[in-house]
Amino acid sequence: MKPQNFFATFLTLILFSFQSFAQINFQTSKSAENISTTPQYQIFEIGVVQAGDSSSQGLGVSASGAGFGRSFRTGGTQAFSWTNGGGIIGLPNLSGRAFCLSVGGDDVAGIVGTCSTTSFGSGRLPILWKNGLVSQLPLPAGQTIGDANDINASGVVVGSVNGGSQQRGVIYSNGTANVITQTTANGSFFLTAFKINNSGRVVGQGIDPTNAARNVGIVYDIGSSSAFEVGALPNANGALAFDISNTGFVVGSSMQNQGSGRPFIWSQASGMTEIPLPTGTSSGSARGVNSSGRAVGTASSTTAIPFLYDGTNTYRLGDLIPANSGWDLLNNTSSGALGISDDGVIIGTGILNGQARAFAMVPVNAANKTVFDFDGDGKTDASVFRNGTWYINPSLNPQSFYGIQFGLSTDKLAPADYDGDGKTDVAVWRESEGNFYILNSSNNSVRTENFGLAGDVLTVGDWDGDGKADLSTYREGTQSNFYYRGSLNNPSGNITYLPWGVTGDKAARGDFDGDGKLDAAVYRGSNQTWYIRNSSNGQITYTPFGLSSDKRISGDFDGDGKTDICVFRDGIWYILQSSDNQTVYHNWGLNSDTFVTGDYDGDGKTDVAVWRNGTYYILNSTSGGANYNNFGATGDKPVAAAFVQ
Repeated sequence: MKPQNFFATFLTLILFSFQSFAQINFQTSKSAENISTTPQYQIFEIGVVQAGDSSSQGLGVSASGAGFGRSFRTGGTQAFSWTNGGGIIGLPNLSGRAFCLSVGGDDVAGIVGTCSTTSFGSGRLPILWKNGLVSQLPLPAGQTIGDANDINASGVVVGSVNGGSQQRGVIYSNGTANVITQTTANGSFFLTAFKINNSGRVVGQGIDPTNAARNVGIVYDIGSSSAFEVGALPNANGALAFDISNTGFVVGSSMQNQGSGRPFIWSQASGMTEIPLPTGTSSGSARGVNSSGRAVGTASSTTAIPFLYDGTNTYRLGDLIPANSGWDLLNNTSSGALGISDDGVIIGTGILNGQARAFAMVPVNAANKTVFDFDGDGKTDASVFRNGTWYINPSLNPQSFYGIQFGLSTDKLAPADYDGDGKTDVAVWRESEGNFYILNSSNNSVRTENFGLAGDVLTVGDWDGDGKADLSTYREGTQSNFYYRGSLNNPSGNITYLPWGVTGDKAARGDFDGDGKLDAAVYRGSNQTWYIRNSSNGQITYTPFGLSSDKRISGDFDGDGKTDICVFRDGIWYILQSSDNQTVYHNWGLNSDTFVTGDYDGDGKTDVAVWRNGTYYILNSTSGGANYNNFGATGDKPVAAAFVQ
């Protein structure tokens, strides 16, 4: 569809000319204490293992973000693993066991779970998947059933054996299985071991022999052969300990005897702290925790409400995902969140278009969040700028488009999410004035800020990691500098400058270390080297890549949350993937094309894309297929090319 002189929605905003000094008082802003901001997530359907499978559940996640669960089909279930870069992979069932599930794993040690003969767990056996092979873990002498619930980096597995009143926690290690016999001071013992961290600390459910009605949140240290319980919240006498992080945080639920529970987080230093329940719920349980102390779980009202606790606030997961995503995480009894990785990936189950599906919620890295996404659905929208009017083709409703008159034909485009609502804001920089004009998508208000000088290069993005784009430019000189005005704890509007680069260097815009903040980075054509200073630790990297005549493009092409170095030369894209340091090649486009990279298919990876005379040519990263979208006309400025040099 090509925009004409009419459009579905039209907004005219008159920009007045502001007299200004176009002069900035350059000073380094003071460091500020971080504050809690509402997290933003993109949700992905993990899917099913085989076409025709009826549903799937997400049951766990590794510290590095690999998800685990099961896919349902007639007569059985199949365990799976999932990664953001590789998608879902089915794990082989154990012979004679048609019902398998995976719940925990380590990148090197393997994946663990349980296989049984029925959906109710009959004849269940503890299972290890490693290098694509399935094997049963050995059971203690005299035992015939058991399960495996977690594995640490040393390959130590925890779970349980037997069932009912005879069920006991067990440790599988070095080809043997041993029941955990150590008791707490009052004689409480392990019923089942749910999780183990890399230090060898195990958590689970215990039994108090003096009060069998009381649940015991029990902890066992393998190294010291000692056991203790985490305690209970006020007005409760027991707990269940479901997860432990590598830094020692424990989460679970605390209750009075067998009554409804309340979620908690525990640490050696602070003891047990109650996690606030989400609005409208009366009970709940925390099921996963990461090394930063962020926890996830499920609360209850008339429906099941999966939640995230960030150490201060509790959020309903259904409120953190893009609107109109098709997911229901609020109005059913099947939803739940069972794990969170150290980088914030949440694994659970929800309802997608009426079907139960495993999901992965991946944090929107503020510096690498979906760019040019005007409708907030996690996909880049086709859009062009023509003579002061922005024409936008929203991916939520691709059969329509609308226009916004904002800016002058001579303005430089500066689209970004300045108000932190998950949508790209229409914005321009008027170089002659040094003024940014921003149309906030959250409330349609216009914001004007004086920033930058003529000749600067736009490098807007999230420099302070608060989820909002910051005004920023790069100024070349004998000592080149990046300048930005942080939006985090900066009421005075102080400007931070980062000395980086020399005359002739070209600014490279991206978050190369994946910490949610843009990094100071330049490309030096004289020696074909990228110089990057990581915002996370100040470490400097030097990466020779490309030729001085190449066109430089940035994006997260492998979906690992880090910007990849990329150049274009004679129709070929050369991408140095940050995930494995391997170079991949794509033959796509002409030298005369305009580069319009973005995440058009919403899979969390930047798609290779060019624009030519009113047509988008997109190579989808998920399917590998080509997509062509007629939008715009010769002479238009594609919005997605706003920051391409």
